[in-house]
Amino acid sequence: MEAFAINHCPYCLYSKHMDEKPGDRASVCRGLMAPIGMEYSSKKGYQLIHECLQCGKVGKNKVAINTIQEDQLISFMKSVV
Repeated sequence: MEAFAINHCPYCLYSKHMDEKPGDRASVCRGLMAPIGMEYSSKKGYQLIHECLQCGKVGKNKVAINTIQEDQLISFMKSVV
């Protein structure tokens, strides 16, 4: 298992608006980021699409797979297939 931290809750999939650009932690908003969708990229794999409930910014986060806190979405997807 990989031991890196995920940037969203593995259960409800919400995140917190921390970045203006990926990884910069420069956002002053700090609003809740609601999961609004999901997409697949051949380079990054599955990504959650989040929208900030406070300012409306939309961003993407990699789905947590094979991590200490794997997303419950992954278990659900495996059980459906």
